[in-house]
Amino acid sequence: MRGTPLTPAWASLRDKITDRGRRARLYGLMRYASAKGIAPGQITDDVLCTYLAYRTETTARLGGPAAHRSTTRAWNECREHILGWPAVHLSMPALPSRLSAPTWGEFPQGLRDDVQAYLEGLAGTRRTASGKKLRPAKSSTIATRRREIEAFARRAVRMGFPLEDLTSLRALLDADVVERVLDDYGHGTGDTPSIYMIELAWKVLSIARRVGGFDDLALERLDEMRFQLEEHRSEGMTEFNLALVHKVLSSPIWDEVIRTPYRLIEEARSLRDHAPVKAALRAQLAVAVGLLTAAPVRCGNLVRIRLEENLIRPGGPGTRYLLTFPKYDVKNRVKLEFKLSERLTALIDEYLHDHRPVLLRGQNELWLFPGESGSFKTPSMFSEQITSAVEKATGLRVRAHQFRHAAAALILKREPGNYEFVRRILGHKSLKTTIKFYIGLESFTTTERFGEIVDSHLDGEEE
Repeated sequence: MRGTPLTPAWASLRDKITDRGRRARLYGLMRYASAKGIAPGQITDDVLCTYLAYRTETTARLGGPAAHRSTTRAWNECREHILGWPAVHLSMPALPSRLSAPTWGEFPQGLRDDVQAYLEGLAGTRRTASGKKLRPAKSSTIATRRREIEAFARRAVRMGFPLEDLTSLRALLDADVVERVLDDYGHGTGDTPSIYMIELAWKVLSIARRVGGFDDLALERLDEMRFQLEEHRSEGMTEFNLALVHKVLSSPIWDEVIRTPYRLIEEARSLRDHAPVKAALRAQLAVAVGLLTAAPVRCGNLVRIRLEENLIRPGGPGTRYLLTFPKYDVKNRVKLEFKLSERLTALIDEYLHDHRPVLLRGQNELWLFPGESGSFKTPSMFSEQITSAVEKATGLRVRAHQFRHAAAALILKREPGNYEFVRRILGHKSLKTTIKFYIGLESFTTTERFGEIVDSHLDGEEE
């Protein structure tokens, strides 16, 4: 315990709060009121404003509009749900007008230095609190984490948190800031938070633990936010992905998707003489869609395919290609290998010989899918191009990552219960992961087959 102890009246109210987040948000106000001799029933909007001003002057915790709204919300929720809570209703302050987001270089140097130190730490060997050794993070992971932190900081400023107060990672990840930013991310999503919100909550907690300098109460609040959001994480596929799977299983639409690469390469042939760049892009998409249907890898691996490293001919010239990824290049560290068909091999050869040189623009790179900058194509952009091409050809809107779900659906439709087959194709490390994610597909195929059994009896009666 630090500071003034709670009076009996305030201690009684504190003990009635079962939600750890609410208790943490109100605890400082309770101690302040105890020190000032303010009874629970005497709390007013003015008292809260005075407390927040005092907190800003005397502690490292923020006391601006977001903290005001957070404390007010916690008080009013307790008033509604806890028997014996004072009948006082606090007024919710208006949201501050959104400010334009500053560039990263405009943020305080202390924050930028903290973020850089944290990211550099990810590049080295680390250990968890339990002593487990963690391998260095990949450069792509570190780049993603940097973008997430910068986006989080900009969002906080747009919401009204003073730029000059965000002097460190400790200040940026203050529980009041995190709670308000998470609430803002969830605005308009209804009762179900997005996967991004769920992931962001545990990443914030992980960073806070890594950086240090947070007291137990602060970490407890961050952990409570993570826990509350984690309860919304889906055990299997989302409704969006299930809708796609149902289309794949109940119609011949996926046959059209599988034919799409060969239609695209026909278009490329017709365009080659008068529009070589356009033709090359069509051929590039033909290869991409062909690979995703035969080897449903993640888009991050797809764009990073290199000739003579990932796409090879072990049997020599004229033999079929092998698509291979060493385990250190795969998200869950599982080696992937796919032997491609003769038809897909021929399509890839046509792209390599007739179209890819146009996209290289005189450069000597080994990327299968070269981008304009001389590196590989960016995953987000390429995924959108793939989605657009398939939708135009078939009418089905499918994202690059959803080819993996379609592959699982096709396997389980042909071989119900063969999760090991699915695991090997998708490169899951654990069979439990595969079963947990795709167990729901069995109910769709099972009910369909049961319907066929019932119909077979009707057919027998008619005969």
